[in-house]
Amino acid sequence: MVRSIQFISSLLGFLHANQIAENHFREGIKTTTPNWRRISNILVYIINYIIFTNKKMKKAITLFAAICAIHYSSAQTALETKFGHFIGNWKGSGTITEQNRETSFDQTEEISWAAGKSAILIKGLGKDPETNDTTFQALGVIYFDAATEEFKMLAIRDSGESVVATLETPEPKLMKWGFDVPGGRVDYTTDLRSGNWVENGEFSPEGTDQSYPFFGMELEKTGN
Repeated sequence: MVRSIQFISSLLGFLHANQIAENHFREGIKTTTPNWRRISNILVYIINYIIFTNKKMKKAITLFAAICAIHYSSAQTALETKFGHFIGNWKGSGTITEQNRETSFDQTEEISWAAGKSAILIKGLGKDPETNDTTFQALGVIYFDAATEEFKMLAIRDSGESVVATLETPEPKLMKWGFDVPGGRVDYTTDLRSGNWVENGEFSPEGTDQSYPFFGMELEKTGN
């Protein structure tokens, strides 16, 4: 629906611009003074006139617009169906293992709609449970990639590192995603089927079929 409104707004803007171009076209006939803005608008008018006086082209553009509106509306519906249950505030704790050392952390996640429900914004904050110092901050954006027709997530850490991962939803409220890293691959599973946010991460060394858990977290929903 949002995309449909945006398209209609764009079309109205296009028609307004075309009217300006047409006026400049008619004025341009009456003068020989060079005005590059007027000349460019005259060209726009000529191109638009050719397109919109051709009935077949007109039908093709109308059909294409309708298909785009349906496509984006379907993508938004799928985004809400697959990932809408993440929306809200979450709080809990977890552990991360690095170089055989396990570290505990407290975690909060703020999940909200963005860009007219065309994307989901994720704000993650990790703190030391003893000192309450911030140890981790991350930002994520879940969206539909129209080029590949896949749902993806852009994740950015406070260190400046970023990655784009393809999201899989084998079951409702179950999400899997991962990406390659130097020396292997990292994969995460996020499970909301119990009502809590349960997330686990594994590292798979390159050239092996083994995986090692290094991340575990469980959060409770504290608000919408």
